[in-house]
Amino acid sequence: MKPKRNSFSRKREYFVPGPEASQEKILTELKEAFPLMESVSRKKKQTFYDTFDYKLYGKGLLLVKEGRKYALLKSDDGDQIATLGTRAKRAPKFWWDFPDGELREELSHYLDVRALMPLVDIERSSTRYRILNEDEKTVSYLDLEEITTLDGGEKKASARLFAVQPVRGYEEESDKIAEYLFGIGLERTPDDLLKIAFESLGRKPGDYSSKINVKLEPDMPASTAAKVILLSLLETIRANEKGIIDDIDSEFLHDYRVSVRRTRSVLTLIKGVFPEKVKERYKKDFAMLGKSTNRLRDLDIYLIKRKQYEQMLPPELRAGLNPLFSMLEKERQSALDEFVTFLNSPEYERILQSWGKFLKDTKIPEDGAVNAHTPILKLAKTHIRKRYKKALKLGKKIDENSPDTDLHALRIECKKLRYFLEFFESLFPEKQIRQAVKQLKALQDNLGDFNDLHVQQESLKDYVSKMNSRTKEGKDSIISAGGLISQLYSKQLDVRSEFEKRFEEFSNKETEALFENLFSTN
Repeated sequence: MKPKRNSFSRKREYFVPGPEASQEKILTELKEAFPLMESVSRKKKQTFYDTFDYKLYGKGLLLVKEGRKYALLKSDDGDQIATLGTRAKRAPKFWWDFPDGELREELSHYLDVRALMPLVDIERSSTRYRILNEDEKTVSYLDLEEITTLDGGEKKASARLFAVQPVRGYEEESDKIAEYLFGIGLERTPDDLLKIAFESLGRKPGDYSSKINVKLEPDMPASTAAKVILLSLLETIRANEKGIIDDIDSEFLHDYRVSVRRTRSVLTLIKGVFPEKVKERYKKDFAMLGKSTNRLRDLDIYLIKRKQYEQMLPPELRAGLNPLFSMLEKERQSALDEFVTFLNSPEYERILQSWGKFLKDTKIPEDGAVNAHTPILKLAKTHIRKRYKKALKLGKKIDENSPDTDLHALRIECKKLRYFLEFFESLFPEKQIRQAVKQLKALQDNLGDFNDLHVQQESLKDYVSKMNSRTKEGKDSIISAGGLISQLYSKQLDVRSEFEKRFEEFSNKETEALFENLFSTN
């Protein structure tokens, strides 16, 4: 790709020589064409860190460790955002494990509850040359780089690069060097160092996402489209198993559960695309998978919210929550051990092996699958429009006197609608479908928060009923839990008061028109 000229950017431009090109020969030619002065040579080992779902890389950031120093960099130009030197023997796992400072503060904006993981180790040899003008001023930098990926210290693959680093005020000189490299056969690559290192291993950063990322064609048979969606969900389920078993962070289980729920929704909500007997068999299997994770996820949520719960109480009542969280931590370990045993069982493997084999069978079923041949666009529009109308009907009946069960019913209906929008997103114009999801999400967040606050109160009431009120520790814990229940109830009332506004945004004329235009079957 020929580099664009006359557009200054601080971003380094990387050029890759062909497989037969000699780095020495290229350098000789460059020295004949430009006044080069070698300034520094370095050799270093670096480790790139990110979360399993690439939260940093997705925001254009790289976290690199070199020796005892961490540096958060912009991936496009390598500019440092924050650094930290540490003597800690163990690498920090979560953002809160870093000492107070700029790096910890920056990471807190991106990582949430996800753990940092080492992605790739590289050995990086570089020689920097300064390009001088007639006044012997540095007008650009040229770096010769060799990046070698490591696996357990063993060299796996290498990539050779030439990098042009502009100097502000001397854009034309950098342009000339870039133009020259292109002219002698080097290819410009827009990649950053992490992507280059990954590609040498046949991978690419960002190769995991919990989002459904499938491309459906409008006239694709519905049974084929359903299998495409379900295969994507199966890949996500499989991708998260090891993270659950190794207990890296709680989001592995979360993504696993979401994919299981989505799988059940495809089987339940997209009717007539598979034979009834097949559908019922796998609905039962995935219902069992989902149920086996329920207690573990509930405990994860309570432990994640520990600091939030403590901050809801006056300082003198916070210690009373310690017995609760000690109990939850023990229960959580027991629940994890039980689920990991199941993940490693022949029964679990049999279910997913059988499921994968069914999904990879490309034959369109005929036995009792009345919608198997229906074009997926037609089926998608029918289902989405039906769900939206039902959600409107349920929501319009809710007022300030409606029981909590009415909001729960609407939450379930909105969840079904959201699944359909996610499954079939690729069939509709990107801008409009994302606007539809945005309007629904605001309402879903409100209903979800309301439900979560209710569930948390009920769980705490159950905990209080098991406490021994005869001991001081028991009394203190009951008082603290009672105070927390009161705070959660107050928040629940605030969320309930927001419902009318959120539903109005979801049901106004503009949103109705958006859904009608996108999903009308006329």
